Amino acid sequence: MQCYAHNYGNNIILFYINAVLGIYMLFLVTTYLNNLSFKWNKTISQGTILILGFHYLFIIFFNEIYKTNNLGITMLYALFIIIIFIPIIQFIHNYFPWIIGKSKNTN
Repeated sequence: MQCYAHNYGNNIILFYINAVLGIYMLFLVTTYLNNLSFKWNKTISQGTILILGFHYLFIIFFNEIYKTNNLGITMLYALFIIIIFIPIIQFIHNYFPWIIGKSKNTN
């Protein structure tokens, strides 16, 4: 299957069946993961607006250090950027919560 070339194979019915099964599997996985609670997952989800706003700066920085077209290295960049953002998100959440749309904690 080559979706970028609008080539979905010879059997369009099988394509739609697989699409529905893929959506159902994604639903099952996310339902299962919803029952699990990880502190790092909660931290990342609370700081997605920061990641969205600043991740490109980190991508430019890492590309200047090591230029590559390797997908594996690029995925490691993405993982490393998320790991870098965890303490940044915690700092912003504790000292500057208005940046992420929350009121200041009085604790």
